[in-house]
Amino acid sequence: MAQCGTLRNYALENVTEDIRGSHVYGVNDEKLGKITDVVVSNGTGDILYVVVDTGGWLSSKEFIVPAERIRASAKHETTTRSL
Repeated sequence: MAQCGTLRNYALENVTEDIRGSHVYGVNDEKLGKITDVVVSNGTGDILYVVVDTGGWLSSKEFIVPAERIRASAKHETTTRSL
């Protein structure tokens, strides 16, 4: 069984490698939310999933997306990702 955990408030040494706070867009360029955390493998340090917050005003929901589904987006700023 794989052991994993989240970064939570852990500060990375190289801020440019931190994808937390990046916006997530769907295949039709609809904004889905923002990455609030990542789930990492304790053994390898690889990102397994990203936690995306929909950021609704009255209520927001979080969901996880497999890391292999996340790609950098050429249409948006370098800090954004696309599914």
